[in-house]
Amino acid sequence: DYGYRELAGRYLKDIAARARTLADGKPVMIIGHSLGAHTAALGAAMDAVDIDALVTVAGGNIHYRNWRGMGSIKVYTAAQLFRALTYLFGHLPGQFVGFGGPQARTLLRQWSKIIRSGRFDHIADGLHAPRLPALCIGFPGDEFAPAASVDGLADWLQAETAMLQRDWPGNPHSSWARHPGATVACIDGWFRRQGF
Repeated sequence: DYGYRELAGRYLKDIAARARTLADGKPVMIIGHSLGAHTAALGAAMDAVDIDALVTVAGGNIHYRNWRGMGSIKVYTAAQLFRALTYLFGHLPGQFVGFGGPQARTLLRQWSKIIRSGRFDHIADGLHAPRLPALCIGFPGDEFAPAASVDGLADWLQAETAMLQRDWPGNPHSSWARHPGATVACIDGWFRRQGF
């Protein structure tokens, strides 16, 4: 079992340290997608990762109020259901509810609490807006990270935002990775504007 704190404070910390070693003096940037965006943001907010810049792609503050209408109800209901399933099974059997494979109990309970509260402070003490350049990228039509959700995370990170128009098929939440051109160009341009 593990939660965001372990992902950000151990796993991501080790990855960032290895990247710093391999970078040979060049800047290190972490790019996180979806739940990885939360993890990267928390790693920076906990001062757990040694990085120079942070980019989130199709990730946001998952507070249910960042969705409109039925979307808000669906997200809130999923949070309650997933939380209940972790009590019933000791983990989330994600393969049966369209959420990947088995998911860690603590991680999904923390995820559910963020949906209900919009806050991250239950994950670690002393969280603060990271003091580094940050960019939050979103896509119109992303039902898993709508614009208000992307903006919510950007506000917390004191980050710039970019909503990229897409010209490819599929759900933009994940299909951007199969068509990365616009996203890579956006990140590259932003990174250069930061002076790196």
